[in-house]
Amino acid sequence: MVNYSCYVCDELLTKENETSEHIILNAIGGKLKSKRLICRICNSKFGSNIDDELAEQLSTFSTLLNVKRDNGKPRNIKGEYKGTEIYIEPSGKMKRAKPKIHIDGNKYDITTSTISEARSVMNGLKRKYPKLDVETEIAKAKVDEVYLPEIKVNFGIGGENAFRSICKAAINYYILCGGDSSFIKHLIPYIEGHSENENVYYFYPQNEVFYKGKEEVFHSLILIGEPKNNKLFVYVEYFNEIKFIVMLNENYEGPSIYNSYHYDVVSNKEVDFDRKFIITTRDLKRYAKIEPDVDAIIKRVSHLLQRIDKVKVSRRISEITSTAMEVVKSKYPESEYEYFTPEMINLFTNEVVNKFMLSFQHRIFDRDNLENVNF
Repeated sequence: MVNYSCYVCDELLTKENETSEHIILNAIGGKLKSKRLICRICNSKFGSNIDDELAEQLSTFSTLLNVKRDNGKPRNIKGEYKGTEIYIEPSGKMKRAKPKIHIDGNKYDITTSTISEARSVMNGLKRKYPKLDVETEIAKAKVDEVYLPEIKVNFGIGGENAFRSICKAAINYYILCGGDSSFIKHLIPYIEGHSENENVYYFYPQNEVFYKGKEEVFHSLILIGEPKNNKLFVYVEYFNEIKFIVMLNENYEGPSIYNSYHYDVVSNKEVDFDRKFIITTRDLKRYAKIEPDVDAIIKRVSHLLQRIDKVKVSRRISEITSTAMEVVKSKYPESEYEYFTPEMINLFTNEVVNKFMLSFQHRIFDRDNLENVNF
């Protein structure tokens, strides 16, 4: 039986003091975790604020992709459309952050995202106007589905807490792969918040470290130990485009190491590659930067949004066809209709066409649909 110790305090890990540590944050769809890394007491020293900070910064992408988590769903994104606050839900649906109420004398014009929200607003008005028949007014409500061509969403990445979380992820992966904790002990004060960053770098390679399919979005970790160059580091990649190098040790004299982990948050599967991905010392010198390159980050986010768009289109097409089929089945039960009739085909076609036009009309009439996304 193999015994494991906490890499922070060296305390033997037992059922009484172990804790499940996510190497890649579950809040952004990470599934890799272990109980063989750190004890409960030391884990509490780090506090959840460093992981929460990173998760918050990456939450836009988590929500747009509706990543699968062990508990709960990604939170709504707050955006803006023509001065109106908008929430984007993990499903992709959008709604007003709050109802719009226009008053003209005794006439109220109410705009809400749902019928239930409209009912709630009118029940509030009923206190002022007891004769208001809420259900009668609800029956008169006009329900529209509209396409919003442009939503403005704020985005940022970096800062000490986020960097500490990234550093902790790199250390966790190194220890998970059987690394000797003596080579990373000097980093413990940093992830505990007692020293400043000297080892987490933005990474802006000229070429991709490795390429993905058009609908693949990965979280990746690549651990490289090179005693010849005295380098021990982890390449950290979130959502394909948010890339970092965590330099674990620049006086490394241990064994040569190569390990990689890749998780596709679209298919919710681990992905294995047969070959090693090479990040040279020259790459580190040229492309690892302590300061953010805003233009490079904006370019990467743009690439990521285009890829997310492809994923969402694929999902939306599947959703539209599945929903249309359910409408057909509800009107023409399979128990009574063994074969598709012309009426059923027409109903299915109309349902699909109507939803397609609502969802994708901007792709037909506006070829620059991605250039209007603001961050």
